Order: sequence, then structure tokens, then C-alpha cells
Amino acid sequence: MIAADLPKHPFFFLRHGETDWNRDGRIAGHTDIPLNAEGRAQAEAAAKKLAVERISRVVHSPLLRARDTAAIIAAGIGAPMTVVPGLAECQWGAMEGRIPTAGDFGWIDAWQRGEGPAGAETFFEFRSRVLAALADAIVPGEAGAGRTILVSHGGVYRVLREAMGHSPGFGGGDAEPVLCEPPFKARQPWRIVPLGGGV
Repeated sequence: MIAADLPKHPFFFLRHGETDWNRDGRIAGHTDIPLNAEGRAQAEAAAKKLAVERISRVVHSPLLRARDTAAIIAAGIGAPMTVVPGLAECQWGAMEGRIPTAGDFGWIDAWQRGEGPAGAETFFEFRSRVLAALADAIVPGEAGAGRTILVSHGGVYRVLREAMGHSPGFGGGDAEPVLCEPPFKARQPWRIVPLGGGV
């Protein structure tokens, strides 16, 4: 699957709210860290922003921080939730729980080249899993229905941005929703529009 193969339906994406590990700069991956008080407040604020949008379903990663963010949003906008296991964050192996130091500089780039970290999902495995999950998650609603919002993780957003024709980057703040719109012409990048303003 390449960028042009993403289902051509607009949708929203939102990275989960803050956890204590996010606040401390620790890498979480599959470690199931819950939202902290700030993360819950961020999710509630996102729900208020999204309440004016037409959203028919909330699709989320199974990890606690994404699931709880999704639950707050779903309750706030009155939409059902669906878990998609393939939207879970990357298993980062030996990097999980660590606060990257100067000695870790470039570890993400090295991982994308197939050079570790030990015990992590490979870039190819992770990218393949996420793209397969996106193909199932980005679906149109019934005629006149609202859009889907995906609640997931920074690593997933990295793969998604690349698939939409943008530089990967982790990007996206905690619980900051963006609208993803397909291009009008083939091979053009998707449009990514933060609800607070456009890009």
C-alpha cells in the first residue's frame, strides 16, 4: 500500500492525551500507561472542539491511553467506539521506558533503516500493520452520515503522514485533532487541517 492506495474518504486523526510518561519524555510503545489528569482534560477539550463536527464513529487503538481518550471523546460527541488492534503504537523493544539521551540521537532514523532497537517491531512490520489497519478504519459512513475519527499514537501518525504524502515526523500535539482530506488529483498530498487552523 502506498499513499495513493489510502481509502479516499476524509477523516479525523487525534493522538491520545498526555500520560505521565509523555510528560517525563519516556518512550511508551506497548507499555500500557494511563492518561494523567492533564491528558483527561486535553481529551475533554478535544471533545468540545469535535462536538461541532459531524462524526459517526470513534475508532481507537487498544492501548489504555488511546482507549480512554476515545471514550471521553465518544461520550462528549455521542458516537460509538470501535477498537482496531492494528492502530496500537509500535513495540519499541529496548527503548520502552527510556528517556532518550544524546547517545540515542537518530535512533528513529536507524530503526527505519532496520538497525534496532533490540526487540522492537521492525519498521516494515509496523508500517505494514498500520497501513492494513488504516485501510479497514478509514471507511465512509452511510449516505449523510458523519466522518470517522481515529484515536491513536505518534508512531501511527508518522506512518499516516508518510502515506498521505507528507514528511513523516511524529508531529501532532497531545489530543489535538486534525482533519485529513484526500487530494483532488492523483499523486498530490492529502490536506492536513488542524481544527485550530489550516496547513
